[in-house]
Amino acid sequence: MNYQRQLKSPRKKHQLGRKPKMTERMIRGLIKKARTGKFSARQLVAVAKNDFKVDIGVRRKQQIISNAPFMKYLKKLKAPKMSVDNKNDGMEVCSQSD
Repeated sequence: MNYQRQLKSPRKKHQLGRKPKMTERMIRGLIKKARTGKFSARQLVAVAKNDFKVDIGVRRKQQIISNAPFMKYLKKLKAPKMSVDNKNDGMEVCSQSD
């Protein structure tokens, strides 16, 4: 085939790889639910299973939220376990302020 002829003929771009499980509409719905702040990552996966009938993992859900321009996924930091001494010190400070 002639090189010039190849340039002139319009070619369709074919999507490579497998099709995504979640459509743009599903992603918007998931972000809308996440925006309320009432769901954990695992709970949002359950919402996706029930509402959208699609099976996604927790990590993929975190990626979807991180890709939203106004939201970033942050893991909640664990608070250190309070010992009895720390609890008593805190109670003393509260009683002194009264």
